[in-house]
Amino acid sequence: MAYLGFNDGTGYVTLRGVFAAPMNRFRSFQPSAIPVGPSVDSLATGARTLWQYRTDYLVALELPFISPRSYGGESGVLRAQRLCLHLLAGGAVDVGVEDDAATAVNSCRLAPSAQPSLSLESPQDMLYTFASTFRSSTPFVSVYGGVRP
Repeated sequence: MAYLGFNDGTGYVTLRGVFAAPMNRFRSFQPSAIPVGPSVDSLATGARTLWQYRTDYLVALELPFISPRSYGGESGVLRAQRLCLHLLAGGAVDVGVEDDAATAVNSCRLAPSAQPSLSLESPQDMLYTFASTFRSSTPFVSVYGGVRP
């Protein structure tokens, strides 16, 4: 089951959607990578030169179907709000992907200029969606349905 796990000082908790597989996956799971370091463009040729310190791996994702009902002793919406505050204060989050390889990336942080958000997805069912972009030193990968040639 896809999850976002964090410890904001009150103990480790996970944020999950309310539905079972396959409806419990991240939506819009978009991995990418950026080099981190100073770069300059040559005045003569326009070619870019980069002094690369490290690579940040990014993923933009959405966790849908978060319920305001209580599960695990706490409302999913309240837990999502706690996660937003935790991330904005510089906290880390574990990103667990419900895939065939049981992939998880630990100790992710907000990507530069990213803002976590919580939006009402289904007014009729009162289900919410958490969205954000995270960065890590480990690549984000999800493997669904096996490897295709």
